[in-house]
Amino acid sequence: MTLYLKHLEDNLNNKFAKELDEYQKYLKMFYSDTSRCPIDAKTPLEKSENNKEYNMFCKTKSGKEWSIKIKKPIIYNLNLRYSEINNLFKNQGLLFKEQLRKNMESPVYNAEKDKDIEKMLKELKTYEEEMESIKSIFNRQQELEKEIINARQEILKNMLEIKIKKDNLFKICPKMDSDSRKKLIEIAKNEKNPTQQRISQIAKEINLKNDEVTNWLKYFGLIFEYTEENGKLNVENEKMIKLKSSFENLYLHFVIEPPVFEMGKGYKTLEISEEEKPEKIRIRMRKT
Repeated sequence: MTLYLKHLEDNLNNKFAKELDEYQKYLKMFYSDTSRCPIDAKTPLEKSENNKEYNMFCKTKSGKEWSIKIKKPIIYNLNLRYSEINNLFKNQGLLFKEQLRKNMESPVYNAEKDKDIEKMLKELKTYEEEMESIKSIFNRQQELEKEIINARQEILKNMLEIKIKKDNLFKICPKMDSDSRKKLIEIAKNEKNPTQQRISQIAKEINLKNDEVTNWLKYFGLIFEYTEENGKLNVENEKMIKLKSSFENLYLHFVIEPPVFEMGKGYKTLEISEEEKPEKIRIRMRKT
């Protein structure tokens, strides 16, 4: 059984992007009617395919050879894969019930029939385990989104608390001119905990009382805190957008095994049927 969760991080991090791009390049070469030998445009390119790999080979008149064997990747659309396995599970379940009924109604014991039941049970278990494994990917997305949602809620809670404090402070802060305001903003930005002596000095410079200067500095400090929290909120929002986009992409192309390229000689001719050839270029996946 495929353990999908084991491959999640690789897919989220696009670990196989380079291999898949290379794979598409060779697919285009394989299915093009005009593709020629990469080392000699006058030499035809021989091609063959089976369920597990592609082969391409050419040999020039001078005796130079070029060949590549490409192991097909195992890639699933997770939603389609889940639906496919679920349908197999349901159909197998109906067959199992029918076979079990026949065995119970039969007046003659048949050991072979019991073996068939055991085999069907194993298949049902395999389908069920794969569905649970795929669901673990869906569940992991929900868990990661929940972490971001909780982080955003905590930030919004902090922002609300800061806003209430800031608004209450503003109500008791006296008016002052723009120059004094700019001066206090710079002090609040650069001096985190000014001493009482420093407060007295500032109060004399801008003609305010000590407690008024203290309140204004606290007010501007809260503005800076609010801005910082808002920046954290934007980061979490971006994380959520990126997470959703990443999962949307990996649901379409979830890589279990990337393509493997083997360059070299020793080309072996393999048969390819017309039925296996796709109508358009797309990622081809090895049958499992």
